[in-house]
Amino acid sequence: MSFRDHANRQNHREPEEYGRSKGRCNCSYEREIDDLRRNRRENEREIRELHKEVQYYRSMSKDLDRHSRLKKQEIIELKEELLKMTRMNAEKHSTRPEHKMVSYDHS
Repeated sequence: MSFRDHANRQNHREPEEYGRSKGRCNCSYEREIDDLRRNRRENEREIRELHKEVQYYRSMSKDLDRHSRLKKQEIIELKEELLKMTRMNAEKHSTRPEHKMVSYDHS
């Protein structure tokens, strides 16, 4: 039944008959509308709270991504430094005069 049908019914009472200040009758149809409005407000409040929670986790995710990128960059730099040190060490050992085995040909 639509609201228009409801308002045109014979037993529909105007709010003045109930003395209500809201300007509505006190029938079940109006109570159902009030319940639906209350549920909508509660749902909207819950959506706002969930949105705040989503924003918090997005922010945390961005922080973790940034931290991860910094750590990856740090690892790359450490690997490059290790490679450079290894090369320097290898060059140092290759330029050092080594004791060569001298073979005497006794023929």
